[in-house]
Parts: sequence; structure tokens; C-alpha cells
Amino acid sequence: MNKKKIAVLTIMVGVMSYAAYQTGKNKTGSKNEKSVEVNMTSSVKDNRKFDYYSENEMRNELQKAGVDKKSIETFLLANRTALSGDIPLQQKKDMFMKAVKEDSKNYLAVAALGKVAFAQDERSTAISYYKKSIEINPKFQKGYENLIRRYRDYEDYENLKITAEQLIKLYPENPVSYDGLYHYFKYKKDYKKAIEAGKKAIELYLKGEPKYYNYEFATTDLIHRIAKDLGQKPEETELTNDYEGRNFQLYILDAYIEQGNDKETFDYFFNNYQKLKDNIKYMGDMDYEYKEWIDEYIDSLKKINDKYKNKDKRFYEENLKKFKALK
Repeated sequence: MNKKKIAVLTIMVGVMSYAAYQTGKNKTGSKNEKSVEVNMTSSVKDNRKFDYYSENEMRNELQKAGVDKKSIETFLLANRTALSGDIPLQQKKDMFMKAVKEDSKNYLAVAALGKVAFAQDERSTAISYYKKSIEINPKFQKGYENLIRRYRDYEDYENLKITAEQLIKLYPENPVSYDGLYHYFKYKKDYKKAIEAGKKAIELYLKGEPKYYNYEFATTDLIHRIAKDLGQKPEETELTNDYEGRNFQLYILDAYIEQGNDKETFDYFFNNYQKLKDNIKYMGDMDYEYKEWIDEYIDSLKKINDKYKNKDKRFYEENLKKFKALK
């Protein structure tokens, strides 16, 4: 199979079975929405290694939370093995569950169970684990992040909004909260607020990359097999903040177009066109698709401009010149 086609299929990993992936029975959804919506794609942006929390950092974090020493060490062992593709997911799950049984306050182990549940496509179970993790530790940033993503998956927009606002109060520099609010306001057709939230998400995504716990990549055999097909490690199928931000710069055009302020839409597109083109080289295996998406937006915007051919000839011709000047 062509590598580009594999990349498109991999976008769908979070919402389809491995059998569907193999047979190609499932069809892709809307272009940018899927790439933003699903956490795992084959879009490796560069060769840098992910920045992981050290065992000492995790040990200190859990000790400060008053978690039992035995549970901490059980969790660290499980976290250490999380990236291994040779160990069955059930075994990893059992290890994290053992840490929780040894101390129910071990919110990192609870969150790890949430990640495993999501990897098994048990999203409601994943949500319950993430909710539990922030009940135990109300300041657990990644618990809120994952709740926002799962509520977005389920299109549970009211809970998405509530959780995003909670995260903003705790960590105002976290881009995931504004990403969530973008989707909430877009669903509510409040496009002005959606664009504001989207721009803030872009700004914060592009500021830098977060650290990760190993368990954040403890995925099913599905991901391991797809990653192997792509010649990648499982963690290399995870979206970086850089990818999210650059992709959002294009995706936000949906809100611009839907709000109906065509002048503002054209201004945003033409002012950011070169930036969008420059983003292509950062898209990894999705570079071809990203370029196609840009071209599709150009086609859509040209159709919008056609409305002004007789309605506002000056506006129409100005845009026409700008389209012709695109390189």
C-alpha cells in the first residue's frame, strides 16, 4: 500500500477496528476535522525524541500526593514497560490495576487505565477513569486534557466546555482547553468566539512541547501493528503540539467560512497563505494530504468569490488577482 494512503488510514485509528484498517472498509471523514479530532496519526514532524518524565520526577510527584510507596514502585514498573510492543496490553493493564489496588490515590495509574481503555475503544470507560484521576488530584493537568479530547470524540459539547473552562482556570497556558472551546463555539455557531479560541490554541500549541508519561503511549496491538507497518515506534504516531498548531492554522478556516464574513475570511487566508504553504514540510507523512487540503480551500474560496462577480466587482477582481499571485 502506498505510504500516503497508509497515512490517511492511520488518521482513523481512534474510531475504527484493526480489521477495518486492514480491509479499508471504513471511509475517511472530513479532511481537517479528523486530523484534529484523533490523537494518533502517522504524522511525525521531525526526528526529535519525545521528552519523558524521569522516574525520579514521577516518584517525587506521587510521593508529594501521599501515594503509598509500594503502589508508586508498581506504577513505575508498569510505566517503564508501557512502550514495549512485545508485552500484551492486558498485561500492562493488569500492572496499572495492581498499582491502583495497592493505593487508590495513585492518580497516574488511574489515568494510565484511562489510556488503555481508550486504546481499546472503550471511550466511556476511559472518561470514567480520567474523571476519577482529577477527583483524586483536582490539579492533574493531563486528566483534564484527556477528558476534553474524549468529550470532543463523543460530541459531548456541554461537558467539553465545562472541562475546558476548568482547565483554563488551573493552567491558562494549556492549548487543549482552547482547542476544546473552539469546537464548542463552532458547534454553537458562535464563530467569532470559535475563531478567538482557535487563534489562542494555535498560539499556545506553537509555544512548545509538553513532557509525557510512558503510559500515554501504552496503546493496543492495533497501534503497534500500524506503527510497525509504517516503520515507526508507537509513540511516533502521536500528535505533537507543533503539528496540532500548524494544522489548526488551516482548520480554523472552517469557522471563518461558516461565519459568513467573506472579507475577513479572505484576509485571513491571503495573510496566512505562505505560512500554510510553509507548514507542509512539517507535516511528515501527511504533507501530501495537507497540500491537498490547502488546494481544496482555494477552490472553496474561489467559489465564494464568484458570488461577487456582479455584486461587488472591485472586491471580486482584487481577490482574483490575489489568487493568481499565489505560489
